[in-house]
Amino acid sequence: MIASFDNIRALPEKGLVGGGSIHVHHIKGGSIKDSLIFENFGEGLDVGKNAGNINIERNVFWDNYHTSLYANASEDATFNRNFLFCTGNRV
Repeated sequence: MIASFDNIRALPEKGLVGGGSIHVHHIKGGSIKDSLIFENFGEGLDVGKNAGNINIERNVFWDNYHTSLYANASEDATFNRNFLFCTGNRV
């Protein structure tokens, strides 16, 4: 199990702020299981850009500033028994 939280990337002089937790891109095969992903300034988990055969299961996501779980342009990704929620804490 991993816990990933409080990730932030800020370059205010360039107008950039963000800080997703885990990005899975250009990877064929793998899994993210039994993780706690919370209070990140960007996405909690981003699966995309030619990722294939990825298994995402039994993770808990909450209070990520952008979407907690984002999937785009991936192939054969499976998502099972993940729990996503928001406490309303937007700090």
